[in-house]
Amino acid sequence: MEKRAKLRNALVIVVILIALLVTVAITIYSLTYTIVTTNSLVELPNFSTVLDESSLIIHGKVDGKSNAFTVLHVNGESEEIYTDYYVTPIRVFRGKEAERDQVTVRLKGGGPIDRIYADYPQEAKLESGKEYLFILSVPITGGFATEGEYYYPRYQRFAVWNMGNNGEVYFESPHYLLDDSNIEKEKRVFEEQEVSIALVQVSEIERFVEEANMRSSYENADELIAEKHMKNMQMNLESGFISEEEYETMLKELTQYGTIIK
Repeated sequence: MEKRAKLRNALVIVVILIALLVTVAITIYSLTYTIVTTNSLVELPNFSTVLDESSLIIHGKVDGKSNAFTVLHVNGESEEIYTDYYVTPIRVFRGKEAERDQVTVRLKGGGPIDRIYADYPQEAKLESGKEYLFILSVPITGGFATEGEYYYPRYQRFAVWNMGNNGEVYFESPHYLLDDSNIEKEKRVFEEQEVSIALVQVSEIERFVEEANMRSSYENADELIAEKHMKNMQMNLESGFISEEEYETMLKELTQYGTIIK
Protein backbone atom coordinates (compact mmCIF):
# COMPACT_ATOMS: atom_id res chain seq x y z
CA MET A 1 0.00 0.00 0.00
CA GLU A 2 2.80 2.39 0.90
CA LYS A 3 4.62 1.69 -2.40
CA ARG A 4 1.41 2.32 -4.37
CA ALA A 5 0.89 5.63 -2.56
CA LYS A 6 4.44 6.73 -3.31
CA LEU A 7 4.04 5.72 -6.97
CA ARG A 8 0.75 7.58 -7.20
CA ASN A 9 2.31 10.68 -5.68
CA ALA A 10 5.24 10.45 -8.07
CA LEU A 11 2.87 10.21 -11.04
CA VAL A 12 0.92 13.23 -9.82
CA ILE A 13 4.17 15.24 -9.58
CA VAL A 14 5.20 14.18 -13.09
CA VAL A 15 1.81 15.18 -14.48
CA ILE A 16 2.04 18.57 -12.77
CA LEU A 17 5.56 19.15 -14.11
CA ILE A 18 4.48 18.23 -17.62
CA ALA A 19 1.52 20.59 -17.38
CA LEU A 20 3.81 23.40 -16.18
CA LEU A 21 6.28 22.76 -19.00
CA VAL A 22 3.48 22.83 -21.58
CA THR A 23 2.11 26.07 -20.11
CA VAL A 24 5.56 27.69 -20.19
CA ALA A 25 6.14 26.51 -23.78
CA ILE A 26 2.78 27.91 -24.92
CA THR A 27 3.48 31.23 -23.16
CA ILE A 28 6.92 31.56 -24.73
CA TYR A 29 5.53 30.68 -28.16
CA SER A 30 2.79 33.27 -27.84
CA LEU A 31 5.36 35.97 -26.93
CA THR A 32 7.74 35.26 -29.81
CA TYR A 33 7.39 37.00 -33.16
CA THR A 34 9.30 37.60 -36.35
CA ILE A 35 10.53 41.11 -37.19
CA VAL A 36 10.03 41.93 -40.87
CA THR A 37 12.05 44.97 -41.98
CA THR A 38 10.98 46.87 -45.08
CA ASN A 39 12.88 49.77 -46.63
CA SER A 40 10.51 52.19 -48.35
CA LEU A 41 12.23 55.56 -48.47
CA VAL A 42 10.33 58.11 -50.52
CA GLU A 43 12.14 60.51 -52.82
CA LEU A 44 12.79 63.74 -50.97
CA PRO A 45 12.30 67.18 -52.53
CA ASN A 46 13.52 70.44 -51.06
CA PHE A 47 12.08 71.64 -47.80
CA SER A 48 9.70 74.19 -49.34
CA THR A 49 7.91 71.37 -51.21
CA VAL A 50 7.57 69.36 -48.00
CA LEU A 51 5.83 72.34 -46.40
CA ASP A 52 3.65 73.10 -49.43
CA GLU A 53 2.32 69.52 -49.43
CA SER A 54 1.46 69.62 -45.72
CA SER A 55 -2.09 70.00 -44.47
CA LEU A 56 -1.11 70.31 -40.84
CA ILE A 57 2.07 71.39 -39.03
CA ILE A 58 1.94 71.15 -35.25
CA HIS A 59 4.08 70.96 -32.17
CA GLY A 60 2.39 68.11 -30.33
CA LYS A 61 2.74 65.58 -27.56
CA VAL A 62 2.23 61.85 -28.13
CA ASP A 63 -0.31 60.63 -25.57
CA GLY A 64 -0.68 57.03 -26.70
CA LYS A 65 -1.18 54.71 -29.60
CA SER A 66 -3.54 52.09 -30.98
CA ASN A 67 -2.91 48.40 -31.30
CA ALA A 68 -1.28 47.62 -34.62
CA PHE A 69 -3.70 46.77 -37.43
CA THR A 70 -3.54 45.42 -40.97
CA VAL A 71 -4.77 47.37 -43.99
CA LEU A 72 -5.75 45.62 -47.22
CA HIS A 73 -4.70 47.51 -50.38
CA VAL A 74 -7.45 48.59 -52.77
CA ASN A 75 -6.22 45.89 -55.17
CA GLY A 76 -7.44 43.31 -52.66
CA GLU A 77 -4.08 41.56 -52.54
CA SER A 78 -1.34 43.49 -50.69
CA GLU A 79 -1.37 44.02 -46.93
CA GLU A 80 0.58 46.34 -44.63
CA ILE A 81 0.69 46.83 -40.87
CA TYR A 82 0.04 50.29 -39.41
CA THR A 83 -0.21 51.95 -36.00
CA ASP A 84 -2.17 55.09 -35.11
CA TYR A 85 -0.63 57.54 -32.63
CA TYR A 86 -2.75 60.00 -30.66
CA VAL A 87 -1.19 63.46 -30.50
CA THR A 88 -2.33 66.46 -28.46
CA PRO A 89 -1.54 69.72 -30.30
CA ILE A 90 0.45 72.21 -28.25
CA ARG A 91 0.85 74.73 -31.04
CA VAL A 92 -0.52 74.79 -34.58
CA PHE A 93 1.73 76.38 -37.22
CA ARG A 94 -0.36 75.45 -40.28
CA GLY A 95 -3.80 73.88 -40.65
CA LYS A 96 -7.22 73.99 -39.03
CA GLU A 97 -6.72 71.86 -35.91
CA ALA A 98 -6.34 74.70 -33.43
CA GLU A 99 -9.57 73.75 -31.66
CA ARG A 100 -9.09 69.98 -31.77
CA ASP A 101 -8.02 68.21 -28.58
CA GLN A 102 -6.34 65.31 -30.34
CA VAL A 103 -4.94 64.43 -33.77
CA THR A 104 -4.41 60.91 -35.13
CA VAL A 105 -1.07 60.32 -36.87
CA ARG A 106 -0.73 57.06 -38.81
CA LEU A 107 2.64 55.38 -39.33
CA LYS A 108 3.62 52.20 -41.12
CA GLY A 109 4.78 49.36 -38.89
CA GLY A 110 4.05 47.91 -35.49
CA GLY A 111 2.76 44.66 -34.12
CA PRO A 112 2.97 41.91 -33.47
CA ILE A 113 0.06 40.67 -35.58
CA ASP A 114 0.01 36.91 -36.12
CA ARG A 115 3.50 36.95 -34.56
CA ILE A 116 4.76 39.40 -37.21
CA TYR A 117 6.27 42.76 -36.24
CA ALA A 118 6.63 45.16 -39.18
CA ASP A 119 9.59 47.53 -39.00
CA TYR A 120 10.09 50.44 -41.41
CA PRO A 121 13.43 52.12 -40.61
CA GLN A 122 12.46 55.22 -42.59
CA GLU A 123 9.38 55.84 -40.45
CA ALA A 124 9.59 58.04 -37.37
CA LYS A 125 9.88 56.27 -34.01
CA LEU A 126 7.44 57.96 -31.64
CA GLU A 127 7.46 57.62 -27.86
CA SER A 128 4.51 58.29 -25.58
CA GLY A 129 5.00 61.41 -23.50
CA LYS A 130 7.49 63.01 -25.90
CA GLU A 131 6.94 66.14 -27.98
CA TYR A 132 7.61 66.48 -31.69
CA LEU A 133 7.11 68.85 -34.57
CA PHE A 134 4.86 67.07 -37.08
CA ILE A 135 4.70 68.03 -40.77
CA LEU A 136 1.60 66.10 -41.83
CA SER A 137 -0.50 65.42 -44.91
CA VAL A 138 -4.06 64.26 -45.51
CA PRO A 139 -4.13 60.85 -47.22
CA ILE A 140 -5.54 60.79 -50.74
CA THR A 141 -7.67 57.87 -51.89
CA GLY A 142 -6.10 54.76 -53.33
CA GLY A 143 -3.37 52.44 -52.10
CA PHE A 144 -3.52 51.75 -48.37
CA ALA A 145 -5.46 54.90 -47.47
CA THR A 146 -8.59 54.13 -45.45
CA GLU A 147 -11.66 56.17 -44.61
CA GLY A 148 -11.54 58.21 -41.42
CA GLU A 149 -9.88 61.33 -40.05
CA TYR A 150 -6.13 60.94 -39.68
CA TYR A 151 -2.88 62.39 -40.97
CA TYR A 152 0.43 60.88 -41.98
CA PRO A 153 4.00 62.19 -42.41
CA ARG A 154 4.29 61.99 -46.21
CA TYR A 155 8.08 62.27 -46.01
CA GLN A 156 8.37 59.74 -43.19
CA ARG A 157 10.88 60.45 -40.41
CA PHE A 158 12.09 63.55 -42.23
CA ALA A 159 8.69 65.10 -41.49
CA VAL A 160 8.79 64.40 -37.74
CA TRP A 161 11.26 66.57 -35.84
CA ASN A 162 12.40 66.15 -32.25
CA MET A 163 11.82 69.04 -29.89
CA GLY A 164 14.84 70.29 -27.96
CA ASN A 165 14.97 71.83 -24.50
CA ASN A 166 15.90 75.35 -25.63
CA GLY A 167 13.23 76.19 -28.18
CA GLU A 168 14.84 74.38 -31.09
CA VAL A 169 13.79 71.44 -33.20
CA TYR A 170 16.17 69.02 -34.88
CA PHE A 171 16.08 66.10 -37.27
CA GLU A 172 18.17 64.08 -39.69
CA SER A 173 17.82 64.71 -43.41
CA PRO A 174 19.63 64.16 -46.69
CA HIS A 175 21.84 67.19 -47.22
CA TYR A 176 19.78 68.44 -50.17
CA LEU A 177 16.46 68.57 -48.31
CA LEU A 178 17.09 71.86 -46.54
CA ASP A 179 17.38 74.70 -49.05
CA ASP A 180 18.02 77.48 -46.55
CA SER A 181 21.69 78.26 -45.92
CA ASN A 182 20.93 79.89 -42.56
CA ILE A 183 20.11 76.53 -40.98
CA GLU A 184 22.91 75.10 -38.85
CA LYS A 185 23.81 71.63 -40.08
CA GLU A 186 26.18 68.90 -38.99
CA LYS A 187 26.81 66.57 -41.93
CA ARG A 188 27.56 62.88 -41.61
CA VAL A 189 27.00 59.70 -43.58
CA PHE A 190 23.82 57.70 -43.03
CA GLU A 191 22.92 54.63 -45.08
CA GLU A 192 25.54 55.55 -47.71
CA GLN A 193 24.24 59.05 -48.27
CA GLU A 194 25.23 62.37 -46.81
CA VAL A 195 22.88 63.42 -44.03
CA SER A 196 22.47 66.67 -42.14
CA ILE A 197 21.66 66.95 -38.47
CA ALA A 198 19.59 70.12 -38.70
CA LEU A 199 19.06 72.43 -35.73
CA VAL A 200 16.26 74.92 -36.32
CA GLN A 201 14.81 77.50 -33.98
CA VAL A 202 11.03 77.63 -33.70
CA SER A 203 11.13 81.20 -34.99
CA GLU A 204 12.65 79.84 -38.20
CA ILE A 205 9.81 77.33 -38.50
CA GLU A 206 7.37 80.23 -38.27
CA ARG A 207 9.15 81.97 -41.12
CA PHE A 208 9.20 78.85 -43.28
CA VAL A 209 5.48 78.26 -42.72
CA GLU A 210 4.59 81.89 -43.47
CA GLU A 211 6.41 81.56 -46.79
CA ALA A 212 4.61 78.27 -47.50
CA ASN A 213 1.23 79.86 -46.74
CA MET A 214 2.02 82.63 -49.24
CA ARG A 215 2.77 80.02 -51.93
CA SER A 216 -0.21 77.75 -51.27
CA SER A 217 -3.03 77.04 -48.84
CA TYR A 218 -3.03 74.03 -46.55
CA GLU A 219 -6.55 73.39 -47.82
CA ASN A 220 -5.12 72.61 -51.28
CA ALA A 221 -2.25 70.40 -50.10
CA ASP A 222 -4.06 67.15 -50.89
CA GLU A 223 -4.75 68.45 -54.40
CA LEU A 224 -1.03 69.14 -54.90
CA ILE A 225 -0.20 65.58 -53.85
CA ALA A 226 -2.89 64.08 -56.08
CA GLU A 227 -1.72 66.18 -59.03
CA LYS A 228 1.88 65.07 -58.53
CA HIS A 229 0.77 61.45 -58.28
CA MET A 230 -1.18 61.75 -61.55
CA LYS A 231 1.81 63.33 -63.31
CA ASN A 232 4.07 60.50 -62.15
CA MET A 233 1.59 57.93 -63.42
CA GLN A 234 1.39 59.71 -66.79
CA MET A 235 5.19 59.83 -67.05
CA ASN A 236 5.43 56.11 -66.25
CA LEU A 237 2.87 55.37 -68.95
CA GLU A 238 4.62 57.49 -71.58
CA SER A 239 8.01 55.95 -70.76
CA GLY A 240 6.61 52.44 -71.03
CA PHE A 241 7.29 51.67 -67.36
CA ILE A 242 3.61 50.74 -66.95
CA SER A 243 1.14 49.49 -69.56
CA GLU A 244 -2.11 51.14 -70.59
CA GLU A 245 -3.99 48.44 -68.69
CA GLU A 246 -1.96 49.06 -65.54
CA TYR A 247 -2.54 52.79 -65.92
CA GLU A 248 -6.31 52.33 -66.17
CA THR A 249 -6.28 50.04 -63.12
CA MET A 250 -4.33 52.62 -61.10
CA LEU A 251 -6.79 55.34 -62.11
CA LYS A 252 -9.67 53.20 -60.89
CA GLU A 253 -7.88 52.47 -57.61
CA LEU A 254 -7.54 56.21 -56.95
CA THR A 255 -11.29 56.35 -56.41
CA GLN A 256 -11.27 53.63 -53.72
CA TYR A 257 -10.19 53.16 -50.13
CA GLY A 258 -8.18 50.40 -48.52
CA THR A 259 -9.79 48.31 -45.77
CA ILE A 260 -8.75 47.69 -42.16
CA ILE A 261 -9.09 43.92 -41.84
CA LYS A 262 -7.57 43.06 -38.43
